[in-house]
Amino acid sequence: MAQPEAFFSVLKHNAQISVPPRQQAVNILTNILRRHRYRLLWREGDEGVALHASRNHIGALGTQITHWSLTLLVVNLVWMYPLAWREEITLGPGQTRALRHRPTVQVRAERLVIERLPDGVPRQYRAPVTVLADGIATTQEVWLNQPLVVQGIGCYLASYGPALRVTATDATGRRLQLVAGNGSPDEEAILLFQEEGSYREVSIPSSKLSLQVSYTSDEGSAGLSTVSIRPVQEGRVGPAVSKWVVAGEALVWEGIALTFVPTDYVVLLAVYDPSFITVISSALGLMVGLMLSFYLPHQRLWARVTPDGRLLLAGMAEGDWLGFDRHFARLVAIIREEMAYGGA
Repeated sequence: MAQPEAFFSVLKHNAQISVPPRQQAVNILTNILRRHRYRLLWREGDEGVALHASRNHIGALGTQITHWSLTLLVVNLVWMYPLAWREEITLGPGQTRALRHRPTVQVRAERLVIERLPDGVPRQYRAPVTVLADGIATTQEVWLNQPLVVQGIGCYLASYGPALRVTATDATGRRLQLVAGNGSPDEEAILLFQEEGSYREVSIPSSKLSLQVSYTSDEGSAGLSTVSIRPVQEGRVGPAVSKWVVAGEALVWEGIALTFVPTDYVVLLAVYDPSFITVISSALGLMVGLMLSFYLPHQRLWARVTPDGRLLLAGMAEGDWLGFDRHFARLVAIIREEMAYGGA
């Protein structure tokens, strides 16, 4: 703790003051520094009484917090961030898909629910979503900024669009297999449209029949839609035939009864980011550390009362030279004044 006399002339902030008898000077200096919230440590030796004083110790902790937070942030960006991924999943009502990045996890969505204000403006969009992982099914309604999180994977509601549920029966009433686009055969096809009025293809393998289907809903009549169908033969698209249909009503095409039920599909955004929590924690740590360093800088003083009646004083601060300039000048002025009047 005791510093040689040359040390006091090396530091930028230093002063030399004439003082009264040693014990009186020590008492005056102790009172002044304690009023300024300094923690003191005195030591007496052959060369006089030496003092080390400091305040804002938490400011020194701020530097450590900043360094560790920055290190953690860099480690996360280099090591954890490359493990993050995101993908979009488009699901019609009741459809199930496996995630590309995590094939053991399957996602299923039910029909979208749109809550509206009295004037008809949408207020909220909700969709029941089920995630099946490790044999455990977790179901929750998701809406904007309210995801379903399973095994660190967040499923967010990203978008939605119009869809048609299509079924087909032959003249005997037997359900026929349908294929929507490049999908697999099923007794029900769900056609997903970018917007109403666009066309999607559905085929009936048993009848070697391919159709392009479009629909436009009539908002003035519940369940009433205009369905347009145009045949596809050897890559050539035939003329379209349009008809008003009620949801579930059959439309007969070449002896096959087709039924259409308007619905909606949802687009889910699956996000996995193992670095998210640690990156946020690192950023908060950086903010806290920098605030402590800037607003509560660690300040230190060294003093020595020599046998010949001099007070040698020097000080330094971490990261606050301008502020410490003013503080040290005021402190020296107070010490000079009180030493001159003997602490009265």
